[in-house]
Amino acid sequence: MTNTSADSVQRTAENLAVQADQRGFYADVAATGQPATAAVTIEDRPAPQNVAELLGVAAGTQVLVRDRVQGPVDKLPLQWAVSYFLPEITEALPVLRNQDTGAGGYLARLESLGLRIEQVDHIRPALATDEQRRVLQLPEPSAVDLITRVDRDQNGRVVHVMELVRTDRNVTVTAVNRVSSNAAA
Repeated sequence: MTNTSADSVQRTAENLAVQADQRGFYADVAATGQPATAAVTIEDRPAPQNVAELLGVAAGTQVLVRDRVQGPVDKLPLQWAVSYFLPEITEALPVLRNQDTGAGGYLARLESLGLRIEQVDHIRPALATDEQRRVLQLPEPSAVDLITRVDRDQNGRVVHVMELVRTDRNVTVTAVNRVSSNAAA
């Protein structure tokens, strides 16, 4: 059963994959005919242990963090996304320190460096913590999806890690393009 309330937004992998002015969250919200908004905080912070391991840096290394609470304008938030960038990437792309990173967002900026990005999401359900409920304006108890998105370049180097907390106001749609095992098909 899916949440199909008027406040839900359908989330698709296609909106992450296509090169467009709006990608991912912004494209998904735009598809509903609503404008999107994000409360953004940008600062250098020590990388948490799990993020440092993924980025291949020492725990506590200062990394650029883009912390965003996102949703449609004048509606409850859909997600809380916290991005951590490899220091070399931040150095090569100072625009990542701006509120608006430009058309196509951070992915387009990574691609502007000649990188081909592979994204892998690790998703697990959980009950929202007190902080998550406060930030995302959720009742107690509330289920959320905890997503760790790992972006690797064509050489397998992790260049960005995003930790997302998605509410049940999101409906994730996954399309699978099957390859037939039947040679006659």
